[in-house]
Amino acid sequence: MRETPYYSVVIPVYNSAATLPSLLERVGQCMDGLSRPFEIVCVEDCGSDNSWEVLCDLKANNSSIRGIRLANNFGQWAALLCGLEKARGNYVVTIDDDLQYDEQDIAKLAEHLFSNELLLVYGIPQALYESKIGSTTRNFRNYIVNLILDKEITSSFRIFRRDLFVNKDGQLRSRSHFEAAEKQFIAKKYKDRISVNFRARKQGKSGYSILAKIRLLLVYGLEYFTATSLTLSILGITTIFLSMLMFALFLVRRNTILHDSSYHLLTASIFNLGAILVSLGVISYFLSQSYVLQKGKPVFVIAEEI
Repeated sequence: MRETPYYSVVIPVYNSAATLPSLLERVGQCMDGLSRPFEIVCVEDCGSDNSWEVLCDLKANNSSIRGIRLANNFGQWAALLCGLEKARGNYVVTIDDDLQYDEQDIAKLAEHLFSNELLLVYGIPQALYESKIGSTTRNFRNYIVNLILDKEITSSFRIFRRDLFVNKDGQLRSRSHFEAAEKQFIAKKYKDRISVNFRARKQGKSGYSILAKIRLLLVYGLEYFTATSLTLSILGITTIFLSMLMFALFLVRRNTILHDSSYHLLTASIFNLGAILVSLGVISYFLSQSYVLQKGKPVFVIAEEI
């Protein structure tokens, strides 16, 4: 019987036959340095290359590797969910399959997590966010996403305690997108972000085109609206209260410029804006709750495990 791992490294795999050998060798070397039992759980998301065959060959010579092949292309998040559910370690590290994140930074994430008694640490490619090329567009996009979804800057490179997301029976506590789930499960004081290295892409290209990002926003956006609905409602109530103060001021000072029709129009407009915001808050809340209930259906199907 295999030794129970302390760490599980979960890697969603998609069309990465060229990077898998190097990636798994580097991850294994880094995990050896942590002096704790570990496993590497690779979830192959039904890509078009021979990633699964490469994974089987690597597994034959490395008992720490576990391979899972999905029956269809369910997407990176579904592959990550599958790996998280199948992982056996107390702590889970997630990392992409494209060699852009530096595997040696896994030790950096773990050290920061334990030394600060945290539950979740993200590795943020700081150089990417500080680069001048495209920084204005990226910052504006992040601002809009954060404003709409109350979403903070995160990454797919992270370490966290597994039992926060998987119960004692090995079942996922939530099938929502990771960042949406962790906002509900983990207080801000128990999570952090640190700067990590980020390499240029050597193989293939990112699957996150503009169209892909829009699709993800449409698919997963509702999961973030639990917090946003409250924000919208509070803004709406505040705006309505402001319009009521303006109306009270009009009643007190009837014979001043406040009697002008434009002031009446402004007061009515602010009241209507508040009513719209409250309505949006209520609607988004019920939509998000309906969506979360619907997420109870399976999001991945396993074809084979090794």
